[in-house]
Amino acid sequence: MTEFQLPGDPRREIIASFYRTILKREPDEEGLTNYTKEDLSLETVFMLLLASDEAKAIREYKELRSIREEETLPLTLAVFCKDNEDSIEMCIN
Repeated sequence: MTEFQLPGDPRREIIASFYRTILKREPDEEGLTNYTKEDLSLETVFMLLLASDEAKAIREYKELRSIREEETLPLTLAVFCKDNEDSIEMCIN
């Protein structure tokens, strides 16, 4: 297993990830921004993190991971591991 080091400012990393993934999405030719189910799930995780509902955020993130074919989302929920020596898989499984 790979060890995961906590970033310097976990909340800032989560906000930056959310901003890059969803808020920077460019509108199409008709001026509409089409959000996917995945985008909305990530938004839900982000809002739960801001509300400090860590347990529910982890459940939502695990559900989001289960519908993905490949892992491309940053594993930001690892910031909620109580012990930073735990592996990322132990934190989110």
